[in-house]
Amino acid sequence: MKKKIVIVVITVLVAAVLLTCGFLFNVRNIEVGFGNDVTITDEAEILSHAGIEIGTNILALDEKAVKENIENAYRGEIEVVDVVRSFPDTVTVKVRERVALFRIPVFETESYVLPDKDFQRTTVFTSVPADGKYITVTGFAVVDTFSEKECYVLHNIAEVLLENGFSETAIPYFVKEIRFSEEEILVSLFDGAELYLSLEKAKADFSEALSSYLQLSETEREKFSNKKQ
Repeated sequence: MKKKIVIVVITVLVAAVLLTCGFLFNVRNIEVGFGNDVTITDEAEILSHAGIEIGTNILALDEKAVKENIENAYRGEIEVVDVVRSFPDTVTVKVRERVALFRIPVFETESYVLPDKDFQRTTVFTSVPADGKYITVTGFAVVDTFSEKECYVLHNIAEVLLENGFSETAIPYFVKEIRFSEEEILVSLFDGAELYLSLEKAKADFSEALSSYLQLSETEREKFSNKKQ
């Protein structure tokens, strides 16, 4: 008899705890945290794509689905960095706008793509937006994929600049043009400096050339060129 009473008491307690937790851990607040200046949308629109309903159990929240919902809605222009559950009832979606860095022509057209460093932004433009600042890429045109060695080179150049303290928004004000040819790559800076790279060792060459450049005075930088005679 005592055993039955104990079992009943335990069952009631468990049910009470589950009911309480279900009530306490329902989502009541949904917020957006911005990691940089997001210019193409706002908090309300982002949340409209997130798929999080008020009253959802915070423990059952599908973070992967939230990430996919938002990134698919913005075609890669918005990156979901994290989805944070703050108990008992708040969810924060941390996002950043992928910064378009390069202006790359589309093969045999008058159009351009303006990808970010990770080549997730895929929008094609018939003319370059007047309010943007981008690195001009010449000697290479996108055909139907970003899985080209030139794209990896561009990604690596951006990564080296970030490693040296440049922000994504500052990079297009530092690098003016990246020109590809069969024998070499020329990175032209806005101050007139020229950094030459080999296609096979572009990242290592750029890292070395940039390091040498940054050690110079401003006057010396304007005349800098690492081209081997």
